[in-house]
Amino acid sequence: MLQHGLRIAEKYKLKLVTNFLLDPLNLAYYCKINNLKWLWENIPTGIIYHVSSNKNFAQSLQIQYAVILIEEMGLYAPSCKSWTLPAEAFNAVSNNRKRLQHIVYAAQYPSQVHSSVHQICSEILYAEGVSVWDDKLRNDRLLFKDVHCFGPSEFQVWFRDPKVRKNPIKVWVLANKHWKGIISAFDAQTFRVYDSLALLEEQDGQFSEKNDFGYQAFIIDSACSIEISAQYL
Repeated sequence: MLQHGLRIAEKYKLKLVTNFLLDPLNLAYYCKINNLKWLWENIPTGIIYHVSSNKNFAQSLQIQYAVILIEEMGLYAPSCKSWTLPAEAFNAVSNNRKRLQHIVYAAQYPSQVHSSVHQICSEILYAEGVSVWDDKLRNDRLLFKDVHCFGPSEFQVWFRDPKVRKNPIKVWVLANKHWKGIISAFDAQTFRVYDSLALLEEQDGQFSEKNDFGYQAFIIDSACSIEISAQYL
């Protein structure tokens, strides 16, 4: 999700908004080695924003001209409830093109996220991989990636039929793009940019406002809905 979001931000010269913390120096290095020139040059100007995961989904959509990355979307729009998007969130999503926003969200399984959100997707990335236990991480370490980018209708054909999913030829025909192979140095750098093992709700206290590299916190005043960045606090 992070790699895909950075490619979009670089292509359209947009801000990057996340509900998870990024390491700005490692992010800058990732952009440099991947030739994301515009991002590399503009990160120090404050184009990377963090919105607390404790904010609701609508509050993550307040920044215009941005790529918005939402981790653990099932926490905001769970499929287990008879639920529809709150009015302010639905309006924000419906008007994301007018606000020049690209919304990218992640979940461990498609069934975790409410169908009303899936229905407005323009493309779907499905990522699998092979991992092994790592004593240093005290968790699984990814060794091999297998990622495919589908259109919504092609994804439904592929995902609903186990036989199609196991047929590599049909996978390559149905998907638009593929990223497959062992974890590269570029991929490894992604994990230095973002600690994927960290709990979202515990990241707020880890943010430092004293950052000379231009990484801004983003806060919405619930009383007056004014957007405030860390540089004004």
